[in-house]
Amino acid sequence: MAANGGPQFPGGGDPDSEIQELQGYRSDRTRLALTSLLTLLTGGLLLIPLSWKPAIQLRLTKRPCTLAEADSVLITDGYGQTFHENITKEREDAAGITTPRHFINKRVKYVWDSGAQYFVRLSFLQPDTLCSELCTDLDTGLSREEYLRRSRLFGENYIKIKAPSIPRLIYEQGVNPFYIMQLYSLLLWLFSGYWEFAIALMVTASLSISLTVWESRRQTLALRKHIKSHMKVVTMRNGEALEMSSRDLVPGEVLQLPADCPFSLDCDVVLLRGTCVVDESTLTGESHPLYKVPLPPDDKPFDLDQSSQHTVLSGTTVLQTKASEHPLAVVIRTGFDTQKGALVRSVLFPKPVDFQFYADFTKYVLGCLVLGIVAACYSAYAWTVNNAPVATVVLFSLDMITFVVPAMLPINLSALYAFSRRRLRRSGIYCLCSKYILLCGGLDVFCFDKTGTLTESELGFGALVPSESSQPADGAAQGPARFTEALTELAEVGCDDLRLVVLAACHGLTVIDGRPHGDPLDLPLFQAVSWELHEQEATSDSDFPDAPVTRFVRPVEAGVRGATYDHDVAIYKQFPFTAASRRCTVVARRRFGAGLDVYVKGAPEVLARLCDPATVPERFQDVLDWYTSQGLRAVALACRPLSPKLELSQVEQLEQEQLEEGAQFLGLAVLQNAVRASTYAPLEQLHAVGITPVMITGDNLLTAVNVARASGLVQRAQTILRVSVELVPSSVKAAQHLRITYSSPETERTQTYLKGKQRLVHSDNYVFAVDGASFGLLWSLDRRTLRTIVHRCRVFGRVTPQQKVQVVEMLQELGRQVGMCGDGCNDCGALRTAHAGLSLSPAEPSAAAPFTSHSGSVGSAPELVREGRAALVASFALFKNVFSTGLVVMFLALTLYTAGCEPLSPHYIIMVIVIGMPAPFVLSYAAPAGRLCRRRPPSQLTEPVQVVSSLSFVLLQCVTLLGVYHYTAAQPWFRPASVTTTPITTFYTLNKLQPTYEASALFVAMNLVLIGSWVTFSPGGPYRRPFYTNRPLLVLIALALVTCGFVMFYRGAAWTSFLQMMYAPYAEYYLVVAAFVTFMGLLSYIWEAYVIQGYPGIKAAEMLHRLRRHKPPFEVIEEELKRKKNWPPLKQSEDIAVDDPCTVAVEAPSAPEKTTGGGVSTTAEEIYASGILKKPSFRLASPWRAESAAAAAGHSGSEPASDSFGTFRPGSRPAPPSSTVSHRHSIILEEVPMVLPPAQPDNADSEC
Repeated sequence: MAANGGPQFPGGGDPDSEIQELQGYRSDRTRLALTSLLTLLTGGLLLIPLSWKPAIQLRLTKRPCTLAEADSVLITDGYGQTFHENITKEREDAAGITTPRHFINKRVKYVWDSGAQYFVRLSFLQPDTLCSELCTDLDTGLSREEYLRRSRLFGENYIKIKAPSIPRLIYEQGVNPFYIMQLYSLLLWLFSGYWEFAIALMVTASLSISLTVWESRRQTLALRKHIKSHMKVVTMRNGEALEMSSRDLVPGEVLQLPADCPFSLDCDVVLLRGTCVVDESTLTGESHPLYKVPLPPDDKPFDLDQSSQHTVLSGTTVLQTKASEHPLAVVIRTGFDTQKGALVRSVLFPKPVDFQFYADFTKYVLGCLVLGIVAACYSAYAWTVNNAPVATVVLFSLDMITFVVPAMLPINLSALYAFSRRRLRRSGIYCLCSKYILLCGGLDVFCFDKTGTLTESELGFGALVPSESSQPADGAAQGPARFTEALTELAEVGCDDLRLVVLAACHGLTVIDGRPHGDPLDLPLFQAVSWELHEQEATSDSDFPDAPVTRFVRPVEAGVRGATYDHDVAIYKQFPFTAASRRCTVVARRRFGAGLDVYVKGAPEVLARLCDPATVPERFQDVLDWYTSQGLRAVALACRPLSPKLELSQVEQLEQEQLEEGAQFLGLAVLQNAVRASTYAPLEQLHAVGITPVMITGDNLLTAVNVARASGLVQRAQTILRVSVELVPSSVKAAQHLRITYSSPETERTQTYLKGKQRLVHSDNYVFAVDGASFGLLWSLDRRTLRTIVHRCRVFGRVTPQQKVQVVEMLQELGRQVGMCGDGCNDCGALRTAHAGLSLSPAEPSAAAPFTSHSGSVGSAPELVREGRAALVASFALFKNVFSTGLVVMFLALTLYTAGCEPLSPHYIIMVIVIGMPAPFVLSYAAPAGRLCRRRPPSQLTEPVQVVSSLSFVLLQCVTLLGVYHYTAAQPWFRPASVTTTPITTFYTLNKLQPTYEASALFVAMNLVLIGSWVTFSPGGPYRRPFYTNRPLLVLIALALVTCGFVMFYRGAAWTSFLQMMYAPYAEYYLVVAAFVTFMGLLSYIWEAYVIQGYPGIKAAEMLHRLRRHKPPFEVIEEELKRKKNWPPLKQSEDIAVDDPCTVAVEAPSAPEKTTGGGVSTTAEEIYASGILKKPSFRLASPWRAESAAAAAGHSGSEPASDSFGTFRPGSRPAPPSSTVSHRHSIILEEVPMVLPPAQPDNADSEC
């Protein structure tokens, strides 16, 4: 169990804590009394700002103090959000168990550490907890007293999600500033006697709040139902087995895993005895089952991040358990502290996203409020000049502010999101959070994982490349190691070949329903050797004297030469593959073997460091680079025979590194990972519209570079420069510094084909490729250089899941709007961090990303951008329509106020409710355009062009109303309005003015203006389909025109009495008014469609964009790179001081040298000539598209038509520059006496 009998609280801060700042407060009766008095005096209005900001509430009711004296804390998290939490004092219960002083924030408990004088996050695992401490007392468990103490401390093992009460949710919505303005309008209209509008506003506000409350409770209840679980478990208590509810578990509890599978645990546990196979797809998105092994009882500190192979997480499904006795595990986390609890908390308390639309909306409202105040002042002046009663002056002036805050905007946006979600669902994309749809419209970088995303999920066996000194007779290397002929078929390889044994026995596969399941990298290698995996109950076998056998592998007799049961291999101990170790290791024994063997399989770079250097071929790196640069995946194999005197009990005490030390390098296994056929077109679309695709993968960097080139992620005209970083230690000549080298991995592969001179030149069209090790050094020691590299980097290889998150975060820091597309658990962090995460995993998407593609194809990325752009443009159009028409109606009212009259209540009913209210619901119904446009849509409502768009429409329509007003006033039958000075008769009613010609004329014109605004602000191309494809809108336009015609020409007595219209005596008058308003509406449409959204508006926006004072960081970096004509220094190194990133010393140029072990400039012909590698007589099937017949026919010279050394020839898609060197690349070659491999047809214009 944990050291010192239970959890400890480290001093200082907690690195896992989400809290960035804590401020203590304690009660102050004086402040509380004054605040209560002010609340009473303001009629409770003071409670509104107190609910907005917890800091205001604490400062008005309490006074700051130290944390030791505080009874409340103000918490600031990593996102800048603030929370107010009350502190629970330390107390002791009747049983004498003390509960420490603590508070709970975001469902996490923080306890007081008196030594550090700070609150720290409660955790069972401490930095100094040893693995051996977790593995003790397996058969004893916790004592009753210790269990009660931990039960009080950690609480119930239950992810309790309490659905907020409906009154609470209504209150939270009601104190929103927008709804406060609606409450202001409601009270004012009730007081003014506008019952119809007050009722309409009440209905729409209630509907909007109800929908929000219903959606919130629905999501909460669905989440609670989804995570709700309960089971009976068996634990050890005082040496006896005890059955209890899983809700009563506490950290440190020893748990017996059930034998009946499948089942799901409600806590995070570390496996102590036995093995199990788990499915983590619903939690992490990992699609294949994972094999878990017991934690070794050594004295190393337990690191949860590095021990995933021993950990079974809450919420995962255990498919299989095996053990000689009951499988045992120790509980390490419960409740909201589990991995599942953390995901639930991320849903309950999501990361705040910077929605620029809502920030601009606030600015717009503030600006319009200023206009409303100015209009209110003018209204007061106009009514005062007309000698109106004071009540009329006050009410009509205050009414001006209601025009600038559209009551229907929230529910209109809800309709927009509903239409977008439905279209995405039809395209096979599930949307979890609607607000992220708008963010998709501004994406300018889209990151992709490689395996399973750009390439096929399933790998295919390619070849086995043996090393000839891997099986010496006396156990020592005989001469220099070298690679031998690569083997594409393993049927003729004997069963006693160690390479086959390693491929058959070293993996994390398990048998489920009679078939092997596990890592997709292990499966093709295991299937290629034609062996079988057997799992059974522990069985004794005299040929395997070490221990009873539970797992063994055996050759399949059919098709395998010499296959008998004599070649069985028993597997005793396993170290599964992890992202940290990058290798898998097993301890096994062959039947009739002299002793135990250690088999290792993993990343070639890792095994090359572990193995005996004498067994690693001299040109190991060159051969590895040759294969990986063709898009192949390489896995290294190694073995180590242990001493026959070493027993299994002694081996089990050894660590993984001790078992692997001095292993013999056996060779490489090469796998094919073909690019998906559905990858090419989406990447071409993204390039065409100016969205930068970036690859972030854990695979080998050269493999990633090849896939990036072949798939079109990196365009053929771009040169890829590899960035290599090493930390040079301090010496007598220089202090410790970073050495950064820039090279071209593609062009260097063809250097030895050429016998002429070469000179280095620079081109602006280059991109970077960097591996995880170099990225990590720059992240830690030189962020300034890293920002420059990340800006131009298109391929990140060998990166960890955390580094994927760091790449996305740095792109966001550079001012990019980033999308992320992935399919595995290692992508989950980046999916949540990006502005728009698109998961291709078929597993439960709710915890991984806001979007999930059911098709599993990257083709969903352009579709998501297309819908996001359409939604963003539609939201802008909706916003401008609502605000612009509101301002026009306000101008109409001011015009009538100047004349001493006002729009009558029936006029408002027709204008606002009958005609104006339905249209915004369907303005966003139009589907996205058929294809993406290179020009990005506007990203800010406050951009000058967007402001001019709104104001120009308002100006033109105000001119329209003035024209109608003066045209009406010039008619011979016109009689001006007379002001009625009758005072208010009751508290609720206001005496209405009589019908006037002015109000009647402007009422007719305003109806037509509203219809014209729908067409004007219904943008078509290039982001949406034309407005005439919006059928619901066309129906509304037709109905509205019929209503307008009815208003103008129908003269029924009841209808005229209801409208309170003063009709013109001639029908021709209305035809003239309609023609004039239609002309002005057409002028507005032309101005908006062909000037604002057309070429002049585009050029104006570009000019204003260039003139901005504050440019995003990526634009500043790009301008600096264009000025640096000689950077980066190719074939040279930058030495950058670690403690002074601004100081750069560049070494003098030197002649290019041939690289040996670690270089990449050696080609196959040179390797063959040196005799280190024998030329194979096979050719692997290409994973790319077949090369065209024209390219094959165009081949000339003495070079063979098919590349040797297992070269994969690219197809018609962008070919790597290894086959032809263009003047656009960084190296220009002269005096070429030899013929290069055949050029592709589209490279006919290349020069050498």
